[in-house]
Amino acid sequence: MEQLEKQTLYIPQGIKAKTEIFDGFGKEELFQAILATVVAGVIDAIVYMFTKSTTFCGGH
Repeated sequence: MEQLEKQTLYIPQGIKAKTEIFDGFGKEELFQAILATVVAGVIDAIVYMFTKSTTFCGGH
């Protein structure tokens, strides 16, 4: 059997796989935050139409 040569793989540090707006918060997280805000707003609007109180906003 032939002996295989060991090749070293250079992996540069500090390179991000995804675009981040700031450390740990990228486009995907921004989209999730916006989507959650819109969904909560729609639910709150529906609840307000029936009860005339803002359940999720803590209104009186």
